[in-house]
Amino acid sequence: VTAANANFGFAVAMSRDGRNVMVGAPAYGMSRGQAFLFRDVAGMWQEVWRREPPFGGAGDRFGHSVAVNEDGTRVAIGMPGDDAARG
Repeated sequence: VTAANANFGFAVAMSRDGRNVMVGAPAYGMSRGQAFLFRDVAGMWQEVWRREPPFGGAGDRFGHSVAVNEDGTRVAIGMPGDDAARG
């Protein structure tokens, strides 16, 4: 995250196996938001991917809430500011 005011870490979730961490940054990019998945690889945390909302715009707050399943193979990312009524 390059923006100092992105609220990186506003939401955090760890998989049950302790090897995957989801992190939300809902204030990134005019509060459009971002979400990140980090994985423990041989004792070093590495960013596996980062996502921005696939649609929407300013104020959507993608990453406001995050969840990850027990082994890090599925994630859920909340976007409470979306006003397009898409699931």
